[in-house]
Amino acid sequence: MTTINGVETAQVMIVIGRSNPNMNANLEFARQIKATADKIYPGLMRGIYMGRGDYNQDLYPRALLFEIGTAEGSLTIASHGARYLSDVITAVLGQD
Repeated sequence: MTTINGVETAQVMIVIGRSNPNMNANLEFARQIKATADKIYPGLMRGIYMGRGDYNQDLYPRALLFEIGTAEGSLTIASHGARYLSDVITAVLGQD
């Protein structure tokens, strides 16, 4: 958990599957998301995790899996994380 703009917020981790042909494209997009989040909401991102599966990321080169919060956090705190994440994704997609 972190605090952003005075609000308790769940941190977000991006999960990338190593078992898909789009892994490099997925990873590049994840790095863009993380870099933007680090600029506008420092502390929001926990990082990028490289998992064993493909998580359906083989279907699209910008498909990402986001883990928002943990089992110990509340739904309210997770929703704050999702709200800030949506700002980040909107900012990244607006750069295209």
